[in-house]
Amino acid sequence: MNSRSATLEIELCGKLADVAGPRLALAIAERGCDAAGLLDRVARDCPALADSISRGRVRVCVNDTIVGNEAPVRAGDRVALFPPVSGG
Repeated sequence: MNSRSATLEIELCGKLADVAGPRLALAIAERGCDAAGLLDRVARDCPALADSISRGRVRVCVNDTIVGNEAPVRAGDRVALFPPVSGG
């Protein structure tokens, strides 16, 4: 069975953008994936981000809402990745 794919544009914020640029295009299955799967794919396809993601502190934002690991991500969603933020 053939699985169709779509391109998902991901905005990288803060230190993630410093490392890999402000945007990343990632091919995902047309049916989508969950946020945890998305982070796994980003870490695999963009090794410069793997260390930050492996620490488990990068947050996924889908359509302007920070989501948990089980949240669905589909082609056409507005997706951003946020590193940990410190300060007061």
